[in-house]
Amino acid sequence: MKKIFLTSKLGCEEKINNKVISKPIDNVNGIINNIKEKLIKEDNFVFITSSPKDYENNDLYAKVTFESFNKSGFNFKNLIIIDNRYKGNLKETINDSDVVLLAGGHTLTEMQYFEEINLRDILKDYNKVIIGQSAGSLNLAEMVVCSPEFIEEIGSSYIWKGLSLTDINIEPHFITGKLKEEELLLREELLKLSEKYLLYALVDGSYIYDNGSSQTLYGEGYTIYKREIKKICNKERYIEINN
Repeated sequence: MKKIFLTSKLGCEEKINNKVISKPIDNVNGIINNIKEKLIKEDNFVFITSSPKDYENNDLYAKVTFESFNKSGFNFKNLIIIDNRYKGNLKETINDSDVVLLAGGHTLTEMQYFEEINLRDILKDYNKVIIGQSAGSLNLAEMVVCSPEFIEEIGSSYIWKGLSLTDINIEPHFITGKLKEEELLLREELLKLSEKYLLYALVDGSYIYDNGSSQTLYGEGYTIYKREIKKICNKERYIEINN
C-alpha cells in the first residue's frame, strides 16, 4: 500500500533576525497524527533535495526539517541528505529509510535531478512514507502539470513525466482574495492549464493523503477545472476526493 502525503508547505521553519530556524509543524489539519499512524519505525529520514549542487541550502533546510519533525513529536535518529555529494547505494538507502521527503524548490530542476538518480524506478515499490513538499508533491504525479511561479517562466514547459506515484496534480501555495497584476498573469496561465487538467489547489498547511486506492484532502482546498475555482474543503476538515 502506498503512503503518500502531498503537501503545499509543512511549515518547518521560521526566520528570526534573518536566521532560519526550525519550529514544530502545525498539526491543525492532523498531519502529525496521520504521518505517525503510517510509520513503522522512526529511524532513518531521507531528505532528497531539489537543487543537487546547492550544498549550503541543502544542509540548512534538511537539518531544519529534521529538527522540526523531532520537535513535532517524532524521534528520527538519522538524517540522510541526497544531493550530488551522495555516493552510496541510493536504492538500499531508501529501502532502509522510514520516510522519504522530496523537498520544495524549482519543480523542473528537481525532476531533472530525479531522472539522473533514477528515482522513479527506486520508489515504484517503496511502501513506506513519502512526503512531497510543493515541487516535491508536483513531481510525484504521473504527468506533472506545473503552472509558472514567475513571470519569466510564462511560455515555458508546463507538462512533463513525473515519478508516477499518484494521479493527483496539485497547485501549491494557493492564494485566495484579490491578486496583484503579476499574480493575475500567473493565475491566467493556471486557468489555461485547467481547461484540460483537473488541479487541486492547496493553501499552505493543507495536504492530500493518497494510499493508492483512496485520496483524502485535509484542510482548505479547491478544485480548478475548466477555468472554475471551487472550494471543496475547509480548514480543520477533510473530504474524500475522487480524482
